[in-house]
Amino acid sequence: MSIPARRHVAIAIFIDKDDYLYIQERGKVSKIGEKYGLWGGSIEKGETPKQAFLREMQEKLDFAPPEINYWGTHVYQYKHEGVLRTLTQEAFICPLKKPLDKYNIKIQEDEGIVKMHLDDLLENDEILGIDKTLIRKIFKIDKKAIDRQINELKVQDIVPFRINEDDKLKRNYTIHLIPPKKIIERLLEFSSVIKAKFPDHFFYNAKQLHITFLGNIDVNYDQNQLIKNTEELFEGFDLKFKLIGIGSNKHVSSFTAYPVNFSMHELREDMRGMLGQQADDYTIHTSSYEHLGWINYFRYLKHPDKKLLELLRSFTNTEFGNFTAEKIRILKNTSRTLQDSAFEIIYEKKYSKIGPNTRPQKICKKIFGIL
Repeated sequence: MSIPARRHVAIAIFIDKDDYLYIQERGKVSKIGEKYGLWGGSIEKGETPKQAFLREMQEKLDFAPPEINYWGTHVYQYKHEGVLRTLTQEAFICPLKKPLDKYNIKIQEDEGIVKMHLDDLLENDEILGIDKTLIRKIFKIDKKAIDRQINELKVQDIVPFRINEDDKLKRNYTIHLIPPKKIIERLLEFSSVIKAKFPDHFFYNAKQLHITFLGNIDVNYDQNQLIKNTEELFEGFDLKFKLIGIGSNKHVSSFTAYPVNFSMHELREDMRGMLGQQADDYTIHTSSYEHLGWINYFRYLKHPDKKLLELLRSFTNTEFGNFTAEKIRILKNTSRTLQDSAFEIIYEKKYSKIGPNTRPQKICKKIFGIL
């Protein structure tokens, strides 16, 4: 079945009080081999999203949901058969007081209703990544995981960074996404205020700030092929991120970068497939790391003052800005913190579509007020 490069659809999220979702068994209506998907369909010319939603529910289920809440628009870029495609989803959340199949509905032939818990849905490989990415955003799966991690972190959990020992990495290739200069300046401004109050830790400089897309790539892998793979993977993508909040594990604190219009997990898996190797596993601390970007800005050199962790937690909801990655960079690297002379840039490409929206806020004024 031919899939247009751009589609605009209305989508239903049927969910009950126990976090079970009611999704569609796709059968013969499958477009790219998926077994399950969210209910909905294309918005026709002249229709509003809600009109399309109500029509699709009537056509597919002969059903008018008793409660309809418009969530918003989700734009998603992905590649299928080598072509970059854009899907715009208008999402409607429909809370249910009983199972969907207990309502007076009529299901089309070759389709069926599947009841699946939210947690199981996110782990199911037979559901489109597009739909899973939408679900992750609607229910803030990754934001909750990052917040839970920093909120549960205790001083005694911290593993101090020994720079002369822990910084050294086995020689490897690493792919970085570089934020625009204005974003880096903003993050450094925040970092400098934290450093002024808690100077006894390792703080990154401007050249060290980046999002790691994929690391620990075998240095014996053909360098020219790696560059070719990288160019092919990212061609046409507009890698947009939204920086929300501070996160921290027992080693490092970072700014959390949430992908806006693509799946970081799917791109990473595509690259692993191209390489024929696993590369880094970002699920060690929490499975959400695989779906996110992050910009490390300091490492703990000792067990921190309790007040430092309290301060970091106060910024879990701060918005540091939206941006499009400015550069893609490949390094041959032996340093966890990118120490001088410990890495070599073998490839760098600058994006032509740049336009960071930093959403100015008086962040540092807020910090000084807390300190």
